[in-house]
Amino acid sequence: MSQPVPQSQPPEWPPRRAGATSTPPSGGNSPYPPPDEPQRTGQWRSYVLFGGITLFIGCIALIVVALSR
Repeated sequence: MSQPVPQSQPPEWPPRRAGATSTPPSGGNSPYPPPDEPQRTGQWRSYVLFGGITLFIGCIALIVVALSR
């Protein structure tokens, strides 16, 4: 049998600064919206509605198939 290859230890995380916060850094290409911008929930309304209708039709179809057996 072969000897296991020793693996090096992963690099340690740098120590946290005392003043560091958990908020993302400010910048134009940040993946987070700015905190003062409201969340746009209206843009998801049509997707949620379509998903709900699809789920409802799927449940009705399952009931019809179950009752027809």
